[in-house]
Amino acid sequence: MKHTLTVAQMFSKSAWQAVLLRATLTALLLAPLTVLAENRRWLPHHTEDVLKVVTLTDGKASDLALRANGGIEHEKMIEMAEAAGMRRTLATIAAQSADLIEQIVAQVPEWAAAPRRPDHDWQTLRQRWKVE
Repeated sequence: MKHTLTVAQMFSKSAWQAVLLRATLTALLLAPLTVLAENRRWLPHHTEDVLKVVTLTDGKASDLALRANGGIEHEKMIEMAEAAGMRRTLATIAAQSADLIEQIVAQVPEWAAAPRRPDHDWQTLRQRWKVE
């Protein structure tokens, strides 16, 4: 006996596949939004935890900070950062990030026409951040 599908069976099969495909595509498209929503919910709590660790008390690092950084005192960390040229490195990262953002903005017509007036010019920021 030969098995044949009726038109109704074929239609119900393809309709079911369409429903599955739609559900799968919806899940794939919404997954990043779900992750972003969770990050947005979680970030304030994480930020509070980080600030508790890095806050100085009477110029001294907390016990949590000392445990996290291997026991290096705050003054020593400042010396190490200055010796490594950390301010200059961060200024370079900031400048390159700003350049990258400008390139991205230039590629989006709605953004390219938007006015961009920074609160401070770069030279003022460099002086304020004590960057050479």
